[in-house]
Amino acid sequence: RGSAREDDGNGGSSSSCSAETRFKSWRTRKLATFSNEAMRHHGWLGGRHERFVAQVVAELSTEFFSPGDWIIRQGDPGEHVYFLRGGQAEVMVTVAGVGQCRISKLEDGALFGAASMFGAPEAHGRRICSVKALGYCDCRVISNRLFKRLLVQFPEELAHLQAEVKVQRDYICDRVWQIIETVLLQS
Repeated sequence: RGSAREDDGNGGSSSSCSAETRFKSWRTRKLATFSNEAMRHHGWLGGRHERFVAQVVAELSTEFFSPGDWIIRQGDPGEHVYFLRGGQAEVMVTVAGVGQCRISKLEDGALFGAASMFGAPEAHGRRICSVKALGYCDCRVISNRLFKRLLVQFPEELAHLQAEVKVQRDYICDRVWQIIETVLLQS
């Protein structure tokens, strides 16, 4: 994910010290003092069952993405759920005969990637859309397997997530149909 750069031994990189490198270095230093505990009241986790949130937070890992990076790709196996801690991303869907279409924009606090956990059987656990970083994105990530195991212990949280995923999936389907109708009307 993103580009890797080798340290030149002087605190810089063997290629030019880009904004991306400075951002990642700064974020790494900030994360040394930042705890996932801040996620307890952030975005989708805010207001959820305290024990559930504590267990999820304890399992989160951190991934950073640069502008233009694909966070998830349509059709790939859905192995992780993402919480957008900082930044903005766009949801894209590839529509046959049309190409890539922007469906929506994700803001700080968004939960995404969970649809593959509860998706339609014909999707076989694959991503139904792609998510691309619009700027630098700071994500907290948990594996689907582990997230499902935690959700089973909290039926009300499972029901809440399933309802949210249904709303997201319905919105994506509605937007795809709108795009197809627009293309058909223009031809």
